[in-house]
Amino acid sequence: AGTPLRAAFDAENIGMMINNLLPLRLGEPVRALVLTRTTGVPVAEGLSSIVIIRVADMIAILTLLGTVIPAFTVSDSVRAAGYGTLAIAGSLTAFIVIGALAHTRLAALINHLAQILLPASLSKKLSAWAADFLNGLAVLKQGRRLITLIIATGVLWGLYALTYHILLMALVPHPPLAWAVLATCTASLSTAVPSSPAYVGVYDAAVAFTLSGYIGQDTALGYAIILHSIDFIIVLIFGVISLVSSGASLDLIVSKAAILGRPTPKELSS
Repeated sequence: AGTPLRAAFDAENIGMMINNLLPLRLGEPVRALVLTRTTGVPVAEGLSSIVIIRVADMIAILTLLGTVIPAFTVSDSVRAAGYGTLAIAGSLTAFIVIGALAHTRLAALINHLAQILLPASLSKKLSAWAADFLNGLAVLKQGRRLITLIIATGVLWGLYALTYHILLMALVPHPPLAWAVLATCTASLSTAVPSSPAYVGVYDAAVAFTLSGYIGQDTALGYAIILHSIDFIIVLIFGVISLVSSGASLDLIVSKAAILGRPTPKELSS
């Protein structure tokens, strides 16, 4: 809850850079490890904050899809699917809020079940990890923080869509904003699962396939490659800047992120 903005910003930049350089989305645990090194928060609590961010991103993507799909000339079933994504976005929002409000009860329930089902040593570790993880969700109980998360997520994804639209305007005269929004959602969904470093091939194919029916295959592929190149360069620049400013050791962080464990700030800084 008291994580400095700069520490969170550096962790996000470094994590995104690792996702672009290494496969299997190793940047996700890296974010938590960097936060542990710079702020001392437990790894599990850092991971829970990442979960919140990723769920917020997914809610934004589903909301954008549900809003933009009916704007296209599609069948009634596809239009209904678009409305369905809005319903899923609402369900995810409710799940996060309820989980945040009931974090104390959930932690007590996990502790009780662990004591019954597991050996004492393992039960203690699991209960501590669950408590740290749920503590990260508890910040959403504060209305101000929840509103900040909603506004920041909305602004961020609005800027994403605007960037995609501006780049599309350089290739296609007067493109509808819906095309750029659809490309934004498709590109983001293509990076949601572990794949090749920098999502090479997956990202480009997803964007090109989505827009080829509207702007032609060659133009769509060129647009996808330009987007991907710009994204890679920007992420790399900010990742290097944050890596240097935070004083983190890239080799050590990546090696620790590749295994399951819970390193301490002292271990990460050694």
